[in-house]
Amino acid sequence: FIKKVWFFDNSDPRFTEESKNVMSRKKPALNFSEEEKERGKQWLESKNITDDDWFVCIYARDEGYLNKTHPNSKLYGDILKNDFSYYNFRNADINTFDLAIQYIVDQGGFVIRIGCHPESKLKIEHEKVIDYAYYDRTDFLDIYLPANCKFFLGTPGGGGEYLSIFDKPRAVVNSIPIGLVPWTPNTIYIYKKVKHQKTGKYFPLYEIIQKDWTGVKNFGKGIFDEMDHLHEHSLVYEDNTPEEIYDLTKEMLERLEGSFVEVVNYKSLLESHYKSFPPDHTLGHVKAPIGQKFLLDNKETHVNL
Repeated sequence: FIKKVWFFDNSDPRFTEESKNVMSRKKPALNFSEEEKERGKQWLESKNITDDDWFVCIYARDEGYLNKTHPNSKLYGDILKNDFSYYNFRNADINTFDLAIQYIVDQGGFVIRIGCHPESKLKIEHEKVIDYAYYDRTDFLDIYLPANCKFFLGTPGGGGEYLSIFDKPRAVVNSIPIGLVPWTPNTIYIYKKVKHQKTGKYFPLYEIIQKDWTGVKNFGKGIFDEMDHLHEHSLVYEDNTPEEIYDLTKEMLERLEGSFVEVVNYKSLLESHYKSFPPDHTLGHVKAPIGQKFLLDNKETHVNL
């Protein structure tokens, strides 16, 4: 649906030659057979989506999948003690995407909500908005739809992580843990913010990184270490607002269409943010752009001025 673009520079010397070669490949890692393409095309046409149309896949992680498919899981052993509510900090409300959905539709696109066993359906009703995850999902379409979308808009999680296989652009919202920077090409993102429960003030993300609370160096259990640190200091995550999600969606479309205008101090703020990462941090060398308006609006907490 679109030509491949690059949103960040992978020329940093800490990238290995092998990783440069992989990230610079010109073709997706996987392709569909002709029969599969026809199968997918027929489903899209049943939703009035033709070859001349474009669509965006949206996704918000919730606890529905784990609760319905792994009710007695030992997936994380003693870390969770089978209590998946401890993982809820990664969740988000799909209906906070409403402004972004309306914007995509206003620009002429379709919206397809993806995921598996979501807790709630979309509240917005429109002929170009398809709640595939709630009503229609199949294993095949779970792969085919994201592979053929214009871009993905959603939270980190299984619903979108495999898009890198198909080199699809991603607009990641509610990104956490703080130190786990989305690393795939063509990605822009915004963090969940961190707020003090008692004062209501936002806590600097660069301090979380510098204090090594992110746990990314020990990823796996490390993701829970971050939550332990936040709880210890009466800090909680705050989800992105509908307006913030809308702003990132608008920026993504502008980047893809070549109309994005970078403000004068955006690049310097972005560079200052990434200097917060210690030199040996697992993902400190990955410089995917934070959404421009989000970074400008939150520079006091994202940049050590």
